[in-house]
Parts: sequence; C-alpha cells; structure tokens
Amino acid sequence: MVGWASDIEAWTMDDLKAHFKMGYAPNNCVMVVSGDVTPAEILALAKKYIEPIPSQPPPPPIRTFEPEQLGERRVTIRRPAQLPMVMISYHIPRTQDTDSAPLELLEALLSTGRSSRLYRRLVEKDQLALNIRAGSQPSLDPGQFDFTAQVRSGKSPSELEKAIYEELEKLAKEGVPAEELEKARNQTLANLYRQLKTISGKANLLGTYQVFYGDWNMVNKAASELEKVTPADIQRVAAKYFTEKNRTVATLIPETKGSAR
Repeated sequence: MVGWASDIEAWTMDDLKAHFKMGYAPNNCVMVVSGDVTPAEILALAKKYIEPIPSQPPPPPIRTFEPEQLGERRVTIRRPAQLPMVMISYHIPRTQDTDSAPLELLEALLSTGRSSRLYRRLVEKDQLALNIRAGSQPSLDPGQFDFTAQVRSGKSPSELEKAIYEELEKLAKEGVPAEELEKARNQTLANLYRQLKTISGKANLLGTYQVFYGDWNMVNKAASELEKVTPADIQRVAAKYFTEKNRTVATLIPETKGSAR
C-alpha cells in the first residue's frame, strides 16, 4: 500500500492525460451491441461517433512479472467492525490458461449454494462462519483465487482458517466424486445459460470472452471446455495452487474506537 500511495502522489496531470489518451482509444477497446438492431445501423453510428476519434499507439507490452511467491504472507488489520473477517488469496494463472475451467468448477464445488463444501462445513456443520465466498475474476494477467469469510460470534479466525485448509487439503488428496463434479458443472452451465437469456447478459459475455480469451466465439465453446474437466483435473489444480507458500492471508480484527493498538 505504501508503494501504491507513493505512485499516486507522484502522478502529474500530463501522466494522467497520456494514460487516458492511450488506454481509451478506439483501437484499444471492444464494443459489443446486442438487441433489436441491424449491422447497418450500428456501423452508421460507429462511423459518426467513433471513427472521428483518432487511434493511438497501443499500450506497451508488460515486461515485468511478479516472481513466484516462496512463502506464506500474512497481514492483520485492526479496525472498528462487528465481527472478524478472514481473506485467503492464492495466485492463479491468467484467464486464457488451460486451468481456468477446472478453477471455475472449483469455485462452484467450494462455495456455490448451500450444498457446497465450504458452506456445509463452515456455516452449517461447524458454525464457524456466517458466510463464505470463493472464486476469481477474469484477468489478462495472472490473478487471484480468493476465499472471504465472516467469522461467527464466539468463534476465532484461526478456527475458521484451519477448517478452510482442511477442506482444500481434502480436495487435493482425495479428489472429488464424479457426481459432485457433475453437480458443480451443471450449476456453472446454468449460470452461463441464464446470462445468455438476457440482452445485457449476451453483450457482457461476448465482451468478456473477446477481452480475456481473445475470441468472442469462445463463449460458444464454454460448455465443451467445462465438459472436458475430470475429477483428476480438480485434484491436480487444487494440489497445484492451494498450497501454503502460494497464499496470502489477511485477518480483520475488530476493535472499539480509541482502543490501544
């Protein structure tokens, strides 16, 4: 955070203008139009409003990459809050990587719905958490698979953390039954098809696949990519990424206003 702050403080107005000019140029954007329109109508509007905006040199290629994390990192934050929170983040590859489909199904297995593994263990069985979320966001660069949970009153962050690791280790060592994987696949596909039912959902998916996969037509291959994922893939990916040295753990500890730090 210190590095972030110093970067922001060093920016000049010229820096911001140059960044905007480069990043928000027509040649650096993807526009998706869906609905009751014709190509001729859209092309006419594009020629009128977008064509006059000059193209710019593309953003420079990224040459600096974050090195592999070699050990667990931890941070404790003390702030006024009602209950503690735990966030655990693991490094994962970019969206175009072949492990994206298994990771997407891992998200469903672990935290989608009341029958997911972490919800059953943490919220219902052990009653360690009020809620639990797990998953990642599309990314052009290597990203993060995050677990975020609010600790139930009377329980400790360490108890909650330990239970999460136990469930991840179980996946890595024992894998997942074919029936459970199929349920996660059906949940993920149902969510995809729900998005495709709406105009805005279609536009968002097409844009997402064009930007992060480099090909809008990949949305038509999403189901087949998910169908390829096997229980062995789930076990392999869990063992590969959900390791101690690959994680960063943040814990929010509630404190009353004015209490000693």
